[in-house]
Amino acid sequence: MLDALRYVSAFARHGLGPLWRQRAGELTLADVLARRVRLSPEALSLELRGARLSYRELWRASGRALAELQRLGAKPGDVVALVGRNSIAYVAALLGGARGGITLALVHPELSGEPLRQALAVAGARFACCESELVGAVQQVAPELPCASFDAEAREPFVGEPALTGNVAVHDFALVYTSGTTGLPKACRLPHSRVLAAACMFGAPLFDFGPHDKLLCALPLYHGSPLMLGLGTCLVTGTPLVLERRFSASELMGVAVASAATALLYVGDLGRMLLATPKSPSDRAHSLRLAVGNGMAADVWPRFQERFGIAQVREFYAATESPVGILNLAGRVGSVGNLPYAWLFGLKLARLDAEGELLRDARGRLVECGPDEPGELLVRARRSGVGVYHGYVDPSATEARLVRNAFAPGDALFRTHDVLRRDREGFYYFVERGGDSYRFRGENVSVTQVERELLAIAGVHEAVVTGVEVPGHDGRAGLAALVTESGFEPARLAALVERLPRSALPRFVRLLPELPRTATLKLQRRALADEGFDPERCAGQIWRLDGAAYRRLDLETHRDLLSGNVRL
Repeated sequence: MLDALRYVSAFARHGLGPLWRQRAGELTLADVLARRVRLSPEALSLELRGARLSYRELWRASGRALAELQRLGAKPGDVVALVGRNSIAYVAALLGGARGGITLALVHPELSGEPLRQALAVAGARFACCESELVGAVQQVAPELPCASFDAEAREPFVGEPALTGNVAVHDFALVYTSGTTGLPKACRLPHSRVLAAACMFGAPLFDFGPHDKLLCALPLYHGSPLMLGLGTCLVTGTPLVLERRFSASELMGVAVASAATALLYVGDLGRMLLATPKSPSDRAHSLRLAVGNGMAADVWPRFQERFGIAQVREFYAATESPVGILNLAGRVGSVGNLPYAWLFGLKLARLDAEGELLRDARGRLVECGPDEPGELLVRARRSGVGVYHGYVDPSATEARLVRNAFAPGDALFRTHDVLRRDREGFYYFVERGGDSYRFRGENVSVTQVERELLAIAGVHEAVVTGVEVPGHDGRAGLAALVTESGFEPARLAALVERLPRSALPRFVRLLPELPRTATLKLQRRALADEGFDPERCAGQIWRLDGAAYRRLDLETHRDLLSGNVRL
């Protein structure tokens, strides 16, 4: 009940109700930015490595970005692939697209080759706008795609003025890539209404910004959380956003001091990585009062607050595709929050069988979990109102995330594929990620994508990938089990470094004579995850990723990994 009262108080304090009701379903982020320009044109909107833009300047930059997109030939309803890291140009392109009714597909800047080609294809991108150094990778896989480039270091990266847009029809704001926990990465739709709902009804109560607040975000805007709760919330509340090009654990607190930021947006391992840095005067010289994010482990939470003197940590649970999230405004360590009226949003924890599949009873209905019993979180998929499920660009992928006739005839619930538990007081706790993806260093990793790249290597006959727990690391590290030809050498795996983002590279590789399967020939990922990477316990050779090469994992290195003397 305390979380509910705090939520209502914060929502009311910001006066966001009228903003959200105005032209509901038609309001765009461009409208929100225009409102900021009318209310406080010279107020600080964006700060990045010394460059500071007012709302008026950000509006002008977004107009010039739109002009660049229009020169490419992009029209309302078109999809443009935006490839880059955090920069003024990146933000300007996002908001310029919003002004012109153009949807930006936010492509991971480390992709190349076939994964990049597939990312462009699944989004239906007709044009591309890239950092200068990334243009070559795009043109190599899609030479037919008209491509514009920008200088990521420039304060004014675009020139020209946009064609008059008038009343542009509202299209999706962005496409964000996610594994969806099943199969290859998918392009998840983010309509303006979804981003603004997250900002108004989720971000604003979590941050509870005041007139002198400033948010520090070192997370990439091509992910849902920094995009919606970082950029979106700051625009809606009129709070300056401090962006970093890349996350650096050794520099982040210094940036917090220099920028006078009062709030920090984090994901999973960020807190642990900050704790691993040498102590510094910056640890307590900052003005941070609050850290908001998801994935902070219970053992990290109190140590993080103690060392850096941050009064409040507000953890939440959400997924880019999920219609509803959970907020922890009470500060209970380890919990993702309390949703006293969960039934209003159709939240259910459903029991799983031994193989991690949804369990149905004799009537064919799912079985709801009891207190402290782990189960998969399901959310009612609405077609309108709060909690709309927008899904993916691919309709079949959208349908695949639903379970129908779950607890009642004709119902439809969104499958998060995440396992949570709820205690008797109604607080939820994240247990593990289900399905066939896992999360490592704040990134979702599609096992299907990694398995496909492994099978493309000469001599690999079979491959299965799963995530394994490693002490001292949040999330799960990738473990690949391979069946190979005789004499297979680990040097052949070096090809993965060129084909996969760093976060998706398997940290451990096991060679097996055959892969474990059930009686129905399903691969037993869970069995491999349970066995882990202990050389004394596991049959066959085990290699670990060491820099850019795979080397034999010996007992001494295994002990050092468990003790934290060696990091992944």
